Amino acid sequence: MLKIALATLLCAYSVYGYSRGAPACVDAPRHKVQPQSSRNPYAVSLVQEAGGDWRLTIGSQGGPSYKGLLLQANQSGNLRPANSAGRRNFKSLRRGCGGPAWTHSSRWSSSGGQVSEWLFTPAEGSTLQPSFTLSIVQRFSTFWSGIVVTP
Repeated sequence: MLKIALATLLCAYSVYGYSRGAPACVDAPRHKVQPQSSRNPYAVSLVQEAGGDWRLTIGSQGGPSYKGLLLQANQSGNLRPANSAGRRNFKSLRRGCGGPAWTHSSRWSSSGGQVSEWLFTPAEGSTLQPSFTLSIVQRFSTFWSGIVVTP
């Protein structure tokens, strides 16, 4: 009986994936289905603010919600949520990452959200414009990966 209960628990965990966010930086979520090949339905913008920081906005008010994301900066610098709500709903990720990265927390995953905002400060002396790689999960079996964001 214990074996059956344990097997059921393990199967349920594998079906629901990582509601607490990606465990490591990967090219695509490992949800046992392929990423969508269609264009993603989320508005994404990257604009430079006065002072040199870059503001990245993922999603839009009134747009479709998403349950998860994996956001990776493709160069050195400081990537962080732009507000306190973001700091509660997302967490930094280091395992397997080539640069600063963030993923969703269980709080964001359970409710879903329409908009997240991020600030990026390039490393001192950097002359490159920033770029980011993004995976967005609408629901477990519907996600887009390999989205490259540039100014």
